[in-house]
Amino acid sequence: ARYLLLVRTAERRNLTEAHAISEFAQSVGSRQRLDLMLVISVCHLRVVGIQSWDEMTRRRLSELYDAAALWFEHGETALEKKLADRAVLVRREADARLTGWSAAEKKAFLDRLDDTMMRSLDPEIIVRFATLARAAEKDAANSAVVVTPRDGDLEAIVYTDDRAGLLSDLAGAVASTGMSLRTVQALTTQDGKAIDIFIIQSPDGVPVEDVEQARRLHEALLKSASAHPERPPELRRRLGDRRDLFSVVPNVRIEPNASAEATVVETEGLDRPGLLFELTQALAREGATITSAHISTYGERAVDAFYLKARDGGKLDDRAALARIKKALQAVLASGSEA
Repeated sequence: ARYLLLVRTAERRNLTEAHAISEFAQSVGSRQRLDLMLVISVCHLRVVGIQSWDEMTRRRLSELYDAAALWFEHGETALEKKLADRAVLVRREADARLTGWSAAEKKAFLDRLDDTMMRSLDPEIIVRFATLARAAEKDAANSAVVVTPRDGDLEAIVYTDDRAGLLSDLAGAVASTGMSLRTVQALTTQDGKAIDIFIIQSPDGVPVEDVEQARRLHEALLKSASAHPERPPELRRRLGDRRDLFSVVPNVRIEPNASAEATVVETEGLDRPGLLFELTQALAREGATITSAHISTYGERAVDAFYLKARDGGKLDDRAALARIKKALQAVLASGSEA
């Protein structure tokens, strides 16, 4: 439905990239339509179900709406300036919040994060990552993980040496605990360390309050971050899971123009435990680098959007490689999407 364009864009696109905002605004057509779309989208989400509206959804819709409104009122140059200013502001705020650090320590750490990362992260997350990285380096550890309850979900930050297939290993670790990944940010510092930030929720979407769940998650993520697992995760069917009663036609869409920096690939199929692990594993086998994954679940239907780059860090635009990726992802979806 056309009125869901706001929701779908907020869920599946990198909202710190001016290109994505511009593409969305052009599709909407006018500021008046944008305003109407916001009202209809909020009403739709509030009515659909209790899990459809939460603080994260509100923030992403507001972020997209504000950016698109600026584009309509002042143009793309103003939007690009706003994003550039955000990087400067976040860097400044993170510096101010790193209390107990010397000026030299702050500079050395923050210089490892480029402006793209600064636009993508909140200052408090940067501080949590900085604390984690400092502790790991003090202990001469290659990997470190911190798991924090946040708004009923669990936020996990992983700091480790970057390697091919890392995100797939971490997604498998989450799946092995029986929990569900909601959002993923996969970032790399200037000196080659991976920062993976996950928002993880319970399978049924109820607030996570069990301390033992957080402990198991921490243990699984740290183990997978430290070394590639010898065996794939055990993917247990959840009690009461009736999704296999449904049929969802598998679909893979390649969106080469959705981002100026990466190729976006969207997958749609029947949700199941470990689906993201299997999809990211297929992408790793094909040599694609995942810079972020945007995960949406609509009842039994899962829609995942992956931002992909080539191994050299450039935009993945090789037609033969994309054709192989599409075939591999379709095979993963087909193995569980059709009753």
